Amino acid sequence: MNAELAALLSSQQAGGAPVQVERLDPKRDGGLFVEARLSGATRWFSVHEGRSQPLDPDSDARLPLSQRVPALRAAGPLEVLAYRPERRLVLRLGELGATSGLVVLKGYRKRQYEESARLHGIAAASLGEQPLRLPRLQRVDAAAAALEFEFVAGRPISLAPRHADQFRRVGAALRRLQAGPAEGLSRHGPAEELAIVDALAARARAVGVNLPPAHAEVARRVHAGVPSHGDVLAPAHRDLHDGQLLSARDGLVVLDFDLLCLADPLLDAANLVAHLKLRELQGLRDVDESTVDVCGRALLEGLDREADVQYRERLRFYQAATFLRLSLVYALRRRWAHLSPELLELARRCVDDR
Repeated sequence: MNAELAALLSSQQAGGAPVQVERLDPKRDGGLFVEARLSGATRWFSVHEGRSQPLDPDSDARLPLSQRVPALRAAGPLEVLAYRPERRLVLRLGELGATSGLVVLKGYRKRQYEESARLHGIAAASLGEQPLRLPRLQRVDAAAAALEFEFVAGRPISLAPRHADQFRRVGAALRRLQAGPAEGLSRHGPAEELAIVDALAARARAVGVNLPPAHAEVARRVHAGVPSHGDVLAPAHRDLHDGQLLSARDGLVVLDFDLLCLADPLLDAANLVAHLKLRELQGLRDVDESTVDVCGRALLEGLDREADVQYRERLRFYQAATFLRLSLVYALRRRWAHLSPELLELARRCVDDR
């Protein structure tokens, strides 16, 4: 974090309390987006070529929905659920706890909302209503480049081993998704997966993030471990983690199919299992030392891919790639940066255990 940004953040923090930087998002042009908690509220900033400026989800020129926020806020209760500057804005409209009238608006850049709506439709048709469904898309707002979804009044999926059957249902749903239509979906094979990791590492270094000393060696070994049978592709969520899964009154709900693509049928499961281990390291929610083994096994049983060619080699490769990526992601999150070396070690273990 440069001196100008540090001074800007400190000047806006009430009472001189320590600034809590939540995440850093390196940009392709060498700049940086910063998300921080200041005086109890989330704030966003941009850093580029040594200069810093505050950002506001009410006035993001790249996101048409942003221009409507002041009017929406004046019309009734509004909460910013997620904001990625220049990329995406997610709002909840309505009074939380109300029996009706709540909706979620997801705003994109002008050219992205139609593709996101298309991908959502493909996934929703493939999964149906059980054992896992998507939030219902209620309206496409072309002028705001936004999608309006039902608000799902659910809670995060339990990670306790006693609820492992939920993960078995998730695995079965992934198998159902993989049998769905593949036409018009982009390819995401091992090369594309590693390219994302490499790009993230380059951006982290460009903004001065100190990666664990073993990063280069582990990355080299993950690259060398690409499965020879890597051309088996099927529809995949591509960003499946526990934060995308809700337990609602009418069953399990999965969020955010913006990255739906053709990928290895083990990619989503590997990513989800890796995140279970991450939650164990973080000590969050209802995880214990048997969560990864019990819930992870149930997930893979539901997926039912163990008879596939090079099953173990492919599973371990994608787990290794996920841990390698997570080691970079969490190096950019100040609260959890201390986990980066441990996540990198887990990537190494997955490479060794194929």
